[in-house]
Amino acid sequence: MKHIALNPNMSTQGKAEPRMRPAPSPRWGEGVPPCRSDSSCSPTRSASKLVALLICSLALTCAASLAHAQGDAARGERYFVDCASCHSLTAGENGVGPSLAGVIGRKAGTLDDYRYSPALKRSNIVWSPQTLETFIADPQKAVPANRMPYAGLTNAGERGDLIAYLQKMSK
Repeated sequence: MKHIALNPNMSTQGKAEPRMRPAPSPRWGEGVPPCRSDSSCSPTRSASKLVALLICSLALTCAASLAHAQGDAARGERYFVDCASCHSLTAGENGVGPSLAGVIGRKAGTLDDYRYSPALKRSNIVWSPQTLETFIADPQKAVPANRMPYAGLTNAGERGDLIAYLQKMSK
């Protein structure tokens, strides 16, 4: 018995079948409806429309992200209950952790009546919504060797809510 290797271009009778060639890709302007005389579909005008569409999409995406990042202070108040076991929102009232009264805009490690870790004092962080976001997500990653025994708040939405509450209470 003879063993025959099958060639993908051969039929079962051993004859070569013709290969199908892909249709040629259209050239610039082929398959495009003709432009009107007012040049409303010129390549420059089409590119301008595309750029405008991209800018609008980017603006909407940024606005949605900013709205999400701002959070909900009412929900954030519920998340602060966990923080309140160590932190107070009353100026001069420290617990295990420093008072968070007026924390937004304050440089980290600068309250005179609280003993901060050397790492936090050296961090040069000024507390803003962005720096709080990073710190609350993972305090040890943000400032290695700080004394805050907290694993972090992993949910970005919950962090945004908590930060919105801290901003509200810092005013």
